[in-house]
Amino acid sequence: MGLMRFSVVTAFPDFVEAYFKTSVIGKAVQKGLIECDVVNPRMFAEPPHNQIDDYAYGGGGMVLKAEPLARAVDFVKSPAAKVICLSPQGRLLNQALVESLATEQHLILVCGHYEGVDERFIQAYADMEVSVGDYVLTGGELPALIVVDAVSRRVEGVVGKSSAVEDDSFAKGMLDHPHYTRPSVWRGLKVPEVLLNGDHGAVASWRRRESIARTLSRRPDIVGNAFLAPYIEKGVYLIWGDASRVLGDEAGLPEEVVIKFLKNIISVSERAGCRKVILLLKEAAIRQKIRILLSRLAKLEAECDEYAEMIKVVPNMDRAVSWIKEKEKSSPYMVAITSENKANRIHWDELKMRILGFCRPVAFCYQCKAEDMVGVCLRNPLGVNDSGDIFSGIISVAVTLERIIGLEKKEVPIGRDR
Repeated sequence: MGLMRFSVVTAFPDFVEAYFKTSVIGKAVQKGLIECDVVNPRMFAEPPHNQIDDYAYGGGGMVLKAEPLARAVDFVKSPAAKVICLSPQGRLLNQALVESLATEQHLILVCGHYEGVDERFIQAYADMEVSVGDYVLTGGELPALIVVDAVSRRVEGVVGKSSAVEDDSFAKGMLDHPHYTRPSVWRGLKVPEVLLNGDHGAVASWRRRESIARTLSRRPDIVGNAFLAPYIEKGVYLIWGDASRVLGDEAGLPEEVVIKFLKNIISVSERAGCRKVILLLKEAAIRQKIRILLSRLAKLEAECDEYAEMIKVVPNMDRAVSWIKEKEKSSPYMVAITSENKANRIHWDELKMRILGFCRPVAFCYQCKAEDMVGVCLRNPLGVNDSGDIFSGIISVAVTLERIIGLEKKEVPIGRDR
């Protein structure tokens, strides 16, 4: 990936240029980590007055003309450029969109002003319209700088410590934890003792709990889109019950289909932050067969032992639960994904709140036998019978994990919104 370039089209270049010389962004420009340039559409307007706005058809205030804006964009446009118009009508800027924009090489940010921009320019040139919030500003300059600032933080080297970026509010969908510095006592207010004792594990746990508490009390509305795996202190597991039905010899599946199943379930589970996928296989011969396939898959994919490490095969649910308990020093909170109408069924949102409040591992169980149905139940999101084919099962598991835990690194495609 080449140098990240920002081009801002604005009738007030002095305002924007000053920002590009200041603080973190200014240092990033000096180091050559990002490139920022400003173009004034007045330079491309017709003389003698170089007018860039005119009265709106149908009455109203002044509107930015299409031709000066188009010429300004053409002047700075590169083959890889994406044109973004800052507008209250645009897609709301959030961290997922910031992450997606950070994968681009050149962003051209067009600042509206007055009553807005001639719609024909937006139709012909804009790949996207972006809004920074549900309120009205005098122009698009501040929103453009917000985009530059947020996206620049995702460029390697712009912020000194990468961990500072990863731990920011909204980086994983949750609010950040409180921060403190010297002195340890200020006007009678003390820094929490856990931050002073040098126990990094205890500090990490405290920060995780504080982040959860802040989010639930201040912004519970964002929990629905958060990636929860980093906040579940004891880890997430997936248990695929009675896997012999689909992976055993009696199922009659070709070896390549079984390998495809293993690859897909590993991929889904990793994106949800699962620490392990546990397959319940009663027969020792089938367990050995799966281990051999995983070893072969690791060699074919040149992934070292990643596949073998992600999958664990055990004979029954008791062994799966015991293994998790031994690993995590805590009994797992069991969540069954089932089509059965169980009395202990729970709503998605309530479950999210529960697991955030627990200091326990969470095990999602699919295709488990009735006697293994402990804990709470979630409705199978596909509404199909639990004995369905393995790939329908993978989709059910994927939808469940995305709904409850979230899948890491979701991208929002950049393209014409219109």
